[in-house]
Amino acid sequence: MAIRTPIDALDEWFKPTSDKVRMVRKKKGSTLKSIGKSKPVAGALSGLETAKRVAKKTPQVMVKITSTSKGMCQTKNHLDYISRHSQLELTDQDGRVITNRQGVKDLKDEWRDYGVPEESTKRECFNIIFGMPDGTSLAGLKNAVFEFAEEEFAGHKYVMALHEPSTDEKTKNPHIHICVVATDAEGRRLNPRKNDLRRWREGFAIKLREQGVDAVATTRRQHLKRRFPEKFKTRKIREREEINQKKSRKPRKYKGRPDYGNANIGATRTAQRAAALYQSRIAKTEIESAPKPITSLRDLSGLSLVSGQGDKRGGQVFLHSDARNHLGREGKPGNGVRRAGTGAAGAGSRAGRMKQFEKQLQVGAATLIDAAKVIRKKDKVSAEQVKKYAENRVPNRGRDR
Repeated sequence: MAIRTPIDALDEWFKPTSDKVRMVRKKKGSTLKSIGKSKPVAGALSGLETAKRVAKKTPQVMVKITSTSKGMCQTKNHLDYISRHSQLELTDQDGRVITNRQGVKDLKDEWRDYGVPEESTKRECFNIIFGMPDGTSLAGLKNAVFEFAEEEFAGHKYVMALHEPSTDEKTKNPHIHICVVATDAEGRRLNPRKNDLRRWREGFAIKLREQGVDAVATTRRQHLKRRFPEKFKTRKIREREEINQKKSRKPRKYKGRPDYGNANIGATRTAQRAAALYQSRIAKTEIESAPKPITSLRDLSGLSLVSGQGDKRGGQVFLHSDARNHLGREGKPGNGVRRAGTGAAGAGSRAGRMKQFEKQLQVGAATLIDAAKVIRKKDKVSAEQVKKYAENRVPNRGRDR
């Protein structure tokens, strides 16, 4: 039996991809068929090299499926968006550059003839972003994305567009949009999963390193990061609220005093009646929603309606009078039936997940520190960087595993 060394544990911690089967549906109405397992990308870094780059805070690649298009109607809008209405050039799968409005129109007609319907209930196109931080070589970024797409999306039709600060004022970090047709020439459809996205990130990082751009692709757990990334929709809502707050701070200019004599009396009375009716309904709801004893129910433990603390009060419980409206088809309770805060914080709850994630971070920090002790004799500088990085990210690391 081979002895497990700290370097082996480090390779296991930064293991590239798992063996998850990709499933596709070849034709409408047919069964799902496997097209092979997601294998580790050739040229991936070892665990030690990845740890050194993570400790040096090497830029992380960004690969994200922003949206999907169900039909040519939505695809047209996305092509206009990534080309900024034909102001930015597009590059297709054959290397052809499209620079004008007529070229974009011909591309849309070509995809229609290829088989993309005008409207569909399926995902006909995938919209993907490949990005890097500001300061990245634009030529290296573009060549890396083109080579990656040429290998990964072989047989599919796609176009890409480069967004960078000098040509697009709305862009902060350089990135490339790719719009890929889901169905290839043989009728197979793309069906990306989380494991495939991780493999795409690793492949994109390899192509960048081949172009001389240092990059790494690790998960949040692997580089010991607790903070969740801000979602795209959440960021847009926050930015919109900040803009509204700035507008509300500006003093309003009124043109004279309001003339109350010209007020619409009918509309005012209608609003008053609506408010009175609303208040009466609130009062009626408060009276009807009072908890009432239901003694006719027995053996509620099988329905998971309430969670007791070890008592044997099977039917002596209190439920809302409209509890039956919250039950599903199979008798499963909804959120309106469960009591707030009942039950232990199991593995499925947020607290349970965070606790499990914290344990994983402690294991990863201890793995990095153990590997730093081994490489100290050969590379003292890198060993100190790896150790310091792990100690700063997880101060209360668990040494006993």
